[in-house]
Amino acid sequence: MPTLKLLLFHQRGVGVLLFNYFLMNAGFYLLIPFVALHGTRDLGLSAAAAGLVLAVRQFIQQGLTIFGGALGDRIGYRPTLALGVLIRAFGFAAFAFARDLPSLIFAAALAAFGGVFFESTSKAALAALTPSEHRAAGFSLYGVASRLGSAVGPALGVLLLQIDFALVGLVAALLYVACFASFMLLMPAVAAPRATSATLHPSLAQTFTLALRDRRLVWFVALNAGYWFLFTQFTITLPLYSYRVFGGLEAVSGYYVVNSLPAVFLQYPLLQRLNRHWSASLIMLVGMAFIALGIGTIGLWSLPLLVIASASVYAFGDLLYQPTQQTVISDMARPEVLGAYFGFASFALAIGGGFGNLFGGALFDLALANGIPQLLWYGYGMMGVLLVIGLALWSRANFAATTLSAFELSAASQTDQ
Repeated sequence: MPTLKLLLFHQRGVGVLLFNYFLMNAGFYLLIPFVALHGTRDLGLSAAAAGLVLAVRQFIQQGLTIFGGALGDRIGYRPTLALGVLIRAFGFAAFAFARDLPSLIFAAALAAFGGVFFESTSKAALAALTPSEHRAAGFSLYGVASRLGSAVGPALGVLLLQIDFALVGLVAALLYVACFASFMLLMPAVAAPRATSATLHPSLAQTFTLALRDRRLVWFVALNAGYWFLFTQFTITLPLYSYRVFGGLEAVSGYYVVNSLPAVFLQYPLLQRLNRHWSASLIMLVGMAFIALGIGTIGLWSLPLLVIASASVYAFGDLLYQPTQQTVISDMARPEVLGAYFGFASFALAIGGGFGNLFGGALFDLALANGIPQLLWYGYGMMGVLLVIGLALWSRANFAATTLSAFELSAASQTDQ
């Protein structure tokens, strides 16, 4: 049976999970890329203060998501997911009524607590629902759903922003309410796969210690912190840069289109082909090289169309990198601690994304004050080059047998741990 047909129509719950992930990403990208612009343009905040709002959400959500993942492993993924999206709905609705920095921070924190419960749990649920030999394909579809949502969300956000920012927050919240209803009514009960050993019900401390002692994972998380630092620049630096330098949001909406729609059609077949011939580490190396090239050349151009062209190079690299890193993490984990491993891996997003937002805003203020905002992108490109080198060293140390595919790594991770 073809893999796509198997996953969507014969693996009960996968289709529901993917559709909800589309809705969640549409809601997220409908709102979050415009929070910094709303704060600076409408509320008179500095870019650093707007970055602080986004950093609070990032630090809380990804810093605590290991608890949400461990909770999902224990009580089941469906109730944990439903709780998370409901809290997120209240958080996004709070953005609609925020009028100053403290209220923006409150809304960001509330939205983040919702993300604690579904961030790693959604990935663990997909891994639990998907046969190991089809896991890379499952995460490719997960990426397709994500990117489709991240294309629809900003386009709708640009339209609603012309009416009122409050409407942006409320519509984003409604999408998460729809996710809550879908999880409760359509999603089957999904529990973490159980081992037959003494680690049948590992405690949070045990799972955290297990992850912390996995040197491959810790090193990988450290490298991914750099990846997420670069990734978050497209939710804070690019909107501010586009508005200040070009006087509009064309580059922002254009970036999300090129980052999303091509992936909807290319990501699944491309990664299916590459996974048959390349190792996961090689796919990530190539992806990071395109990321470095794309983000590093944004500052070269004086036309939004050329900025979008550089963003499309970044988007192609991200298309390769992001779903492959999820596959590698799932294959490192023992089956009974999938959620906790994804939660631990989210520290990369907590650290990299949090500091990416915090320093991204502050650095933009500094660069703008000195009339050199384009220099930021050159620095981000150099950071991407360093990540390529780091990934090559990590791959050589941990996956020296480069012929190993992501599917084969699963068995190896079980014996090592």
